[in-house]
Amino acid sequence: MMKRILLLCLTVQCGMALAEIHDPMEPRGGTFVPPPTQTPEAWKEQTTALPAFPQEGDLVEVATAGTGEYRYLVDTRSLLVGEDRAVRYTVVTTSTRGARSVFREALRCDTGEYKTLAYGRQDAFQEVRDPVWRTNSDAINTSSAMGSFRKEVRAALCDDAYRPRTPAEMVKHLRYP
Repeated sequence: MMKRILLLCLTVQCGMALAEIHDPMEPRGGTFVPPPTQTPEAWKEQTTALPAFPQEGDLVEVATAGTGEYRYLVDTRSLLVGEDRAVRYTVVTTSTRGARSVFREALRCDTGEYKTLAYGRQDAFQEVRDPVWRTNSDAINTSSAMGSFRKEVRAALCDDAYRPRTPAEMVKHLRYP
């Protein structure tokens, strides 16, 4: 009789352990699978104010391959992760001939999309009227200097799981890639 009770208890415990291992609602491989009754919320973009115009002392050069005559710098004071989890940052490009461009962008780490939000004019920003999200892979898959910049800036601003880093971590990865 005692052996039967012991065997029954062992069987129940093994069954519970197997049920835990094979629970289809549990996340696997670091991804979240919502229960069938829970639908994920649609992503909604946040509106943010434009930052101050970049100052020389706040610029960090992004090391890019094959840029030749262009340098790409990110304004470390402008780094912002919004509630929508998009990273906003200001970029300054300079050429060996002295040309300089300033623009404000947003980057979605999870999708790799980017959007130009504003351009610099003299010492102030001019917002883009209808900014459009663009696929980062289009730029990365080219041999252009801008494609190389986009690849490096995403690696610095986003972690390996394609989530935004904290601004302090971003600065560290920009300075020491």
